[in-house]
Amino acid sequence: MAFDDLGDDPGDEALDELAGTLHDSSEESNEPTSDQSPTYDPRSDPAFATNQEKTQHSVYCLPETWEKIDGDEGILFEAEIELRREGYSDPQKRELYEAFLCAAAEQLTADDIKQQVIETRNRRSDGPLL
Repeated sequence: MAFDDLGDDPGDEALDELAGTLHDSSEESNEPTSDQSPTYDPRSDPAFATNQEKTQHSVYCLPETWEKIDGDEGILFEAEIELRREGYSDPQKRELYEAFLCAAAEQLTADDIKQQVIETRNRRSDGPLL
């Protein structure tokens, strides 16, 4: 019959494919041993993996500030273009945010941040910021 597979549960195919990727721990591993090191290419591989427990934090800011940082013409967009021009493939957002925060931490002082908070609060006295 042409539609014999309609009786199968949806997702069976995906589960079968997933099961094919699993292996017993007794089987030979493709992971590098202590005498092998994984090949890391800084031009194509991200600097660090995403780990929500260790690397994910919320950042709150006003929309116009976010546009200056990560908008269509923001500083991170410009940095990404420059990285690609220099041969670095697929810069990850996490790497760009890390670089931005590191640069800010190295360049700014607590007084710079204090002054910006005061300026933002003073702008708020002219009316809502959002």
